Amino acid sequence: MDTDGRLLFVRQYRHPFREMLLEIPAGVIEEGESGEAFPCCASWRRKRAKGQAERNFSASCIPLSASVRKKIQLFFATELTTGTQKLDADEFVEIEKYTLEEAIAMIHKGEIKDGKTIAALFCMAGKKKTHN
Repeated sequence: MDTDGRLLFVRQYRHPFREMLLEIPAGVIEEGESGEAFPCCASWRRKRAKGQAERNFSASCIPLSASVRKKIQLFFATELTTGTQKLDADEFVEIEKYTLEEAIAMIHKGEIKDGKTIAALFCMAGKKKTHN
């Protein structure tokens, strides 16, 4: 979430579906990695070490339990600021920002199709509802 309360998304081409998909930013932490390769993880750890950040964990999900041994952990980062993208030569990513309400509406209109993104948004909406 940026400093204006908007959620950040990436729109990128996903070859298996031959279309641009709107997703939450994500990355893989391979076995044995600490996660320091991901700026948001490193930043969170530095803030945590100084007592400035709470662990903003929301949920875990298993996206394809019958065919892939993978678990996705969902975290919410706040007060994000613009940085420099470090993309592969064949990688094209567009950054887009939406409110939570706009994003939920986009799910219902079929504009957001990515499973981890849908899970994260509904998790965030539920959390917001219980805190209000």
